[in-house]
Amino acid sequence: MPLNLKIPHFHRRRAAFFLTVLAVTPLGFATKFYSGPGEHWMHLYAGDILYPVFWYFLFLTFFPRFNPYLLAGLNLAFDCICECTQLLHTPLLESIRSTFIGRTLIGNGFDSHDFYYYIIGNILALVLYRLLLIIVSPRNLHAAE
Repeated sequence: MPLNLKIPHFHRRRAAFFLTVLAVTPLGFATKFYSGPGEHWMHLYAGDILYPVFWYFLFLTFFPRFNPYLLAGLNLAFDCICECTQLLHTPLLESIRSTFIGRTLIGNGFDSHDFYYYIIGNILALVLYRLLLIIVSPRNLHAAE
């Protein structure tokens, strides 16, 4: 007998967004500890792709009806501002950067190549968003019954 949960579409979307955050978070941390082929690139840039995906879906978890394209643009602006703050070396920023979480969240060295990866990350977030909408669509859930 199939389990027939009547979960509103709105909550399924929110759950899918949150599960994406839960999946991306360990992947982002893993990029900092990876060893193997492409290790240098993985340490420097793979996290720059996952970083926008994390923030995009964290925001959508709390505001699931926000315009996804506007969010991608705002997220890209946020990513770029964070990158530019790496040019600043105030005592507050340096104390945040002295911790692993701080370095992971706000970075510790400006790299103009990061902007390309932020763009890729936001495009990936939009693609994942569209795929998640298809997956949690009530139409697809009823077809599986």
